[in-house]
Amino acid sequence: MTLALALGSGLGCTTASAPPAVSEGRPCVGLHPPAPLRVVPLEVPPAYAAARITAELPAEVVVGPDGALREAAMRTSEFGILAPFAEETLKRGRFSPGTFENNAAAVRLPVRVPVGTGRPSDAAHALPEIWAFVASGQSREARWQLRDSVSSLTLVGRVPKLASPASVVAIAPGKQTKTLLTIPSADAPQEIRQTVAVGKFFAASGEYRIELRGEGPTALATAHFTISDDFRGAVINACETLMLARKTGPGN
Repeated sequence: MTLALALGSGLGCTTASAPPAVSEGRPCVGLHPPAPLRVVPLEVPPAYAAARITAELPAEVVVGPDGALREAAMRTSEFGILAPFAEETLKRGRFSPGTFENNAAAVRLPVRVPVGTGRPSDAAHALPEIWAFVASGQSREARWQLRDSVSSLTLVGRVPKLASPASVVAIAPGKQTKTLLTIPSADAPQEIRQTVAVGKFFAASGEYRIELRGEGPTALATAHFTISDDFRGAVINACETLMLARKTGPGN
């Protein structure tokens, strides 16, 4: 099975009414993200295989400094029927540990998980997704995502065609919200890449939720971002792209 870290460099930028942009510098300098050592695709039921239900689902994993998989979760609400197969595939995988500035570190990775048989449709390739990371150029504490240090975030993602504007919203551990980016309506899918100032919103430690929101009550896509009290407890959001080749076949 192919695992492709979503949202690599080179995405275009389409934004409107955005907070002030800041210089992002080179992304993820010093980060060597975990590498998949073994990923075994979970077979889908025969009925799914016969119907050739296929999608590339945006997901995220957190790999600890020892290489242990801590978390695996979907980042899109679409194709929910395939989500359990993607999550279980990730949970059965093994990863090498990541390092940051030559120190062992827990790393959160954006992942795209192909599930099903056949070739995903164009719609599957354009599933909504959002991601956030701290680019180089900020303080060492900010790059380690420590409290009272993060002043800007780089947002990357895919946005479906929109009849009305969408937004990227951050939700703090205490449920406070902040709009990070407004995205104009469009009659075709968009790709975004924008670095935005966040003020003091990410000052407190805890797990923050990043949501891509449209008109409906359910977020189009989600991601997480951890602010830690110290270096030992840090969880760093990766921003690089990783590809693993896979061979598809009946039932997987």
